[in-house]
Parts: sequence; structure tokens; C-alpha cells
Amino acid sequence: MVALLDLPDFYKTVHDITLDLIKTPSIVATQGEGRIALKIMNILKASPYFQKHPDNLWLVDVPGGPWPKYTVMALVEGEKNRSSQTVVLLGHIDTVRVEDFGTLKYYAFNPKGLVRHFSSLNIGGDVKEDLDSGKYMFGRGSVDMKSGVAAHMAVLMYLSEIAEGFSGNVLLAATPDEEDMSSGAIAALDELFRLKKERGFEYIALINADYTSPLYPGDDHRYVYLGTVGKLLPSFFIAGRETHVGQCFEGFDPNLLAAELTRLFDMNTDLCDEVEGEVTLPPVSLKQRDLKELYDVQIPFAAQCYYNFFTHSRSPEDIMKLCKEIARKAFVNVITTMEQKRHHYYDKANMPYHPVSYEPLVCFYHEFYRKVISKHPELISNLEALNENLLQDPNIDLREHSLRIVEEVWKHSEEFNNRIPLIIVYFSSAFNARVHIKGEKPSEVRLIDAVKKAVGEITQKTSDNISIRKFFPYISDMSIFGISDTPEEIEILKCNMPAWGKKYFLDTEKIRAINIPMVNIGPYGKDAHKMFERVEMNYSFRIVPQLIFMCISNLLL
Repeated sequence: MVALLDLPDFYKTVHDITLDLIKTPSIVATQGEGRIALKIMNILKASPYFQKHPDNLWLVDVPGGPWPKYTVMALVEGEKNRSSQTVVLLGHIDTVRVEDFGTLKYYAFNPKGLVRHFSSLNIGGDVKEDLDSGKYMFGRGSVDMKSGVAAHMAVLMYLSEIAEGFSGNVLLAATPDEEDMSSGAIAALDELFRLKKERGFEYIALINADYTSPLYPGDDHRYVYLGTVGKLLPSFFIAGRETHVGQCFEGFDPNLLAAELTRLFDMNTDLCDEVEGEVTLPPVSLKQRDLKELYDVQIPFAAQCYYNFFTHSRSPEDIMKLCKEIARKAFVNVITTMEQKRHHYYDKANMPYHPVSYEPLVCFYHEFYRKVISKHPELISNLEALNENLLQDPNIDLREHSLRIVEEVWKHSEEFNNRIPLIIVYFSSAFNARVHIKGEKPSEVRLIDAVKKAVGEITQKTSDNISIRKFFPYISDMSIFGISDTPEEIEILKCNMPAWGKKYFLDTEKIRAINIPMVNIGPYGKDAHKMFERVEMNYSFRIVPQLIFMCISNLLL
């Protein structure tokens, strides 16, 4: 295709498209998601290739939400030799909200205005240094990840100009809703499956362009990632025993158990998942609450908590077993502590002490469900009706939907009737598959070689310290296009996720049928999802698109 010395300079094109996209607000779950898709369509429509081949540029309707939103699909077909081999370029076009900007939120999509206002603030550290350097573009979506989408668009448009120089296809999928439920990526997956069936496309690689950042203070590396971290949300329904505060030792406070669970899980680095020297971040608490809705002097009857778990090698079953083990430990700790306090109180009050015995009852949702259904088969129809009612309420999200189902099953149980404290372990949020590129398959070896060659060639002409790692460390849409868990492992996930097939749908077998080897070559910046979000322009606007281009060249030449 193009020799290293003849690599195009994408800087201005990527800069201008990035600026244009930032200025088009596209906060997740707003009308902006639809508007930015149309903006991207209009930019691509202006190129001679798509004027000549209008059918190669199309929108895919994405379901969900009160406003229309779309995944943008753009296809450039190589003309050197017709081939079914296809490289997919993936990027999301939505952003998180802007409340973190405070009074400056109206400038969140105005990079120049932000720089002007930030310059008047008394800020220090690397934000001040980066601001003064002039090397960064600030703004919501600058690094996560409109500059990445802009890089893909620039490369795609360049490829359209030299289509006679390569074989195969390059297919862009620009997706909404990545910051929530990945419905845009799921719509793109359906399109890839359709094109595979109708046109015989063979997907040899997926290049994502999500953001990259320093992994530790002072880190000057620029990272390329083969594969991606997985994410699960193990959740805990905790049933206590209610009582009046004036008789507190006659009850079992679920808040104590929730607090102990959080103590054992939250930021516990012993629970990190390590593969090939790369380590996930530890579990983090995302919610802990009791289920009392109004104030009274009765202790709560139940509580809920859930924790983010990143995975490199662990399956859903591995996570469930680990969570059950730790939940039982938490239960034993609380039972022991409560009994010590009870004993101490009665001694202090000069009253006779009578020990209370509790069993640390911890069960998986599917075990508990089957036990209850075996005695109350009428619950099946009750749950169907409850699911329908929950689906009618737009304010009930996936986590709350799952909780309501678990709670309903519990209320039909012997444990509820006998006020037996227990913990039910389940999953309650979208599944992000881990993808481990081991280099054991020819398709993986081909991608690894292409990436290593591209990085090696580009590092000859840049001072940037580019490093290749195994797992993209943040949640991303890449998980919709590849999977390392087996069908049996996924079945464990499904039967322990109450909302699966009700409010949450993911065709894991379709993912398995596509299962594309993947790499993330994305922009570099700092403070994604924060007020000072910014993208470093030289690497992101010049080197990243060249890396993407060289990787495609190595695959399709």
C-alpha cells in the first residue's frame, strides 16, 4: 500500500473532525446521540467515494429510549482484488453528562471557551501544566472518545481514496449508548452478522479507538491493547430480621452484614485477577443501601449491595463461587460480633444472657429460585406479571429490576416466613465479556503480528514510548464482538441474572459466531469523565491514525 516514509499526515483532518464532534453534544440517553450520528453521516457523505457508493453508508436504528438514535455504518471496499476479509473499525459517539463541570457546564462542548475559563482559575498540577503547554484539547468527549472516532473517519476516508491499492473491506461502526447499555454496539453486531450471512464477510480484526491514559503517576507510555478486560456486577440481597430499636438484640441488622461485605470486597487487592503479568483493578463498591423506604424505629428488614468486578481469566462461575465464599465469611464475622456485643450488653446490664444461634446461609439465586418454585409453582406467573409491570416504569433500571425479582422470590420462601437471615448472590447488570488474545489461533497470531509490525514501524518516526499490553483496562464495546467464556460458563451467568431475557438481552452465541480478534489503538489523554478531560493532540491526531492505517495495511495488503 503506502511506504512508511509516505504515510499521510492525518493531523489536521482528525483535529477538525474532533472539534466538530465535540461541538455536537451527544450525552448518553439524550437527543444528542441521534444528532451526532447524522453529523458523522454528513461528514462522510461529502467524500467522493460515498457519493459514488451511497449504499456503502447507512444508519442502523438502535432501539430503546424516547429519542431516535443510530449506529453509523460505513464500508470501503478494496479494489485491488475482491476479498471477503474485513477489518472493523469501532468507536462510540456518546459521552457522559456534564454536571461535573459545575457552572462551566455550558462550555463543556466548547474547547476554546474552556481553555479561556480554565486559564482564569487557580488550578495547579499537571492540569495547569497541560493547559499552558497548548498540546491538549479540552472538552467533554475530547479523549473519550470523539478523537478516536475522528481518527477512524480520517483513515476510512483516506482508504477510500486509495481503494485500488488494497484488497478486502474496511467497515466503520460508530455506536451510541456505550456509556450505558451498549445497545448501539449490539445493533452493529447484528449488522456484522447480517453482512457475514448475506455477503460472506470474514472478520479478521476489530480495531477499537477508545481512550488510553497513564496507568500510574508519571507514566509516559502510550498504550496499545490486544483484547479487553471483562466486567461483572455480583450483587447481594441481604435479608435480616426486623425488630424495634428498643429490642435491637432480638433482630438481625442487614446493614451490619452489608457493611462487612463492603469491608471485605471494596478495594481488596487480593481479589484482583492476574493473567500474564497484567492485573485487574480490585472490586469497588457501587451501591450499599438498606431497603427501608420511610423512617420508623424498626431496623431494616433487608439490604442490598453490589460491586464492580473486572476479570481477565475468571468466569461468571468463578466470580459466583468467590463471592459466596466471601459472603459466608462476612456472615460468620457478623454473627460472631453480634453475639459478643449481645453477651457484653447483658453482662453490663446485669441481665441473664441467652445465646442466639444463626446459620450463615448464603445461596446462589438459581438455587434459591428453584427451591422456592418447587414449593410455589404459582410464583412463575406472579414473576411474569411483575416483570411486565417493571418494564412499564422507565425509572427502574436493570439493577433495580433484578433486585425486585429477587425480593419477590424471597417473599415466597420459608426463610421469609421464618425470618431467617440470609444472603442471595446474583448478577444484576450488563455483561461485558473478557477477551483474552492468547495467540493460539492463526487469526490471533495474524493480528498480533500486524500490530507489532505497525508499532515497530511507527516508533521509528516518533519519540512517543508506545507499549503493547494484553487487556484494555476499561469497560468498552469491544466486549460485544468477542468472548472467551465457554457456553457452559455463560449459562451460569444467565441463570443467576434475574433480568436476563426480560429486561436484558444479549445474544452471546451471535458474539461467539463473530468473535473477532481485537486491538484498541486509541487517543491518549487524561481525566476522562472528569471536568478537565483532555486529549493530547500530536499523538492522538497524528500517530494514532497512522498506527490504525499501518495495522490495516499489514492485514489487507
